[in-house]
Amino acid sequence: MVRYEFGDDVRGAEANWLKGGVRLELSATGAFRCSVPLMLMADELGYFRDDLGRVLSRQKGVATLDTEEDCVSLIVTVMPGNCTLAGYVKSEGFAAINFEDIATDEGSLRGAHGQLVELVREFPVRANV
Repeated sequence: MVRYEFGDDVRGAEANWLKGGVRLELSATGAFRCSVPLMLMADELGYFRDDLGRVLSRQKGVATLDTEEDCVSLIVTVMPGNCTLAGYVKSEGFAAINFEDIATDEGSLRGAHGQLVELVREFPVRANV
């Protein structure tokens, strides 16, 4: 995330829009890379942080991020000895990429969760509706 989309004087849900981007790199050889501009709500980020933290502490379950603008969906599945990613990234008027059963590990997910904690701290929910 780069910044809040609207200035400090915005009220209600509009105050919680965040603007940034997502970068996706897939394959062992680096054969696919894309960057997509992204807008999401600060509370969506917080909910995903909480979901992922709960799943990691239980070492099983599913954490999901779905953006209101429907440009990113991420499903993180954690099972003992088996962690996977699935979802999609799409850019309006351009392309979409779907991915499923991407293997990852609990250590990488814990690192990502730590980054989410910092991001939510930097961009807290400014107004509740």
